[in-house]
Amino acid sequence: MQKQQLLEEKNKGLEFINALLSDHLSIAQRKHFGSSSEKYSDGYEQMNQFNEAEEAAGLDAVTI
Repeated sequence: MQKQQLLEEKNKGLEFINALLSDHLSIAQRKHFGSSSEKYSDGYEQMNQFNEAEEAAGLDAVTI
């Protein structure tokens, strides 16, 4: 009985360490690779970088 109990305790400890390492790996991968999409935060719109001539002429920028 003693040997079986020791093996069960060791198994629980190894399962706990495995869960911790899995969590650390997930966090490290998220930090390393960043977010998977390029989204703007709420309320932010991308600036039109190439419409200076239209703005100077008083025309609306044409989107393609």
